[in-house]
Amino acid sequence: MDKTRTQISVLDHEIINGLRSILGEEVNELFSDFLEQAQFDISRLHQLFAEKNLEELSRIAHSLKGSSGSIGIAAFANSCMKLEHDAREGIESSIETYIHEIEADFEVAKQAITTMLAQK
Repeated sequence: MDKTRTQISVLDHEIINGLRSILGEEVNELFSDFLEQAQFDISRLHQLFAEKNLEELSRIAHSLKGSSGSIGIAAFANSCMKLEHDAREGIESSIETYIHEIEADFEVAKQAITTMLAQK
């Protein structure tokens, strides 16, 4: 885990609390939907990289970055931002590393979200 990732908490509780004050218990569905869609999108990243479809890879990374950032999953969003950038710029040498980073960050975020949802 690099220094940037250790400095960013898994979940931004200020954002989550703001969402909870607006959405109430519907925030649980928001997080469940995110986990389901993100799992699907992440599963496509390796295939897209193997196909050298960097445009679609960048698009998915952008979507994951936006959705995770807007619901307070900062470290995951940061990893997606790096993948989006390098895929968009055609920097293939780091893409596989960033895909693995995204997978690892997703597992940590999924555990944190599952724990959070069980407590509410």
